[in-house]
Amino acid sequence: MLPTVHCNLLRTITTKGEGAAYLCLANANVAKAKYELSYDYAQKAKAIADNNGNDSLAAYSELSIGVYHYNTSNYDKAIEASLRH
Repeated sequence: MLPTVHCNLLRTITTKGEGAAYLCLANANVAKAKYELSYDYAQKAKAIADNNGNDSLAAYSELSIGVYHYNTSNYDKAIEASLRH
């Protein structure tokens, strides 16, 4: 059995990968015009980024959230989300 430190390290690495996967799913669903589903995936990616302190993933997630708002004609929120990071 791995020591606790190694298990926590593996969990963090897995979680960052999950965040990137959620972001890819968000972007794929934008392309399919499934904006609500895209927003859900982007929110999940953002939560993972915040939990891990991953600024790059957080910024990309915010851009994806901004794209959702843009495609649903909420332009003010799109600008806010895009400029957050």
